[in-house]
Amino acid sequence: MIIIALVSSATWAYVTGKVVDLIAHGDPDTTAFQKQMDELNRFVKFYRMNTLAGRVLRDYLHETRALMKMRARHQVLDTLSPLLQLRTSWAINKRWLVCVDFFKKAELPFLAKVALHL
Repeated sequence: MIIIALVSSATWAYVTGKVVDLIAHGDPDTTAFQKQMDELNRFVKFYRMNTLAGRVLRDYLHETRALMKMRARHQVLDTLSPLLQLRTSWAINKRWLVCVDFFKKAELPFLAKVALHL
């Protein structure tokens, strides 16, 4: 009976640990945002900022969340070779670049470089 209880509790602890690990590390973008929000809250508290100023800063951070995600994706792109950067940027942006009237008659190498700078 004791062995069954020990095995059961070890299994339960393992499953609980896996669930907590999934929650904590499941979405790195959300984890990074929460860390930044925690830092901002400590900043507001340390400098004893008033409630309105703290709210404005938190609202700004919420508004820039998509920008933070985009910057994280660009960091990955920056690690690639120049040729892979060009090909990847083109693959990401070609769907809408070819729809712009200004670019309809442009050559592919030019469009790929435009995509790289987006």
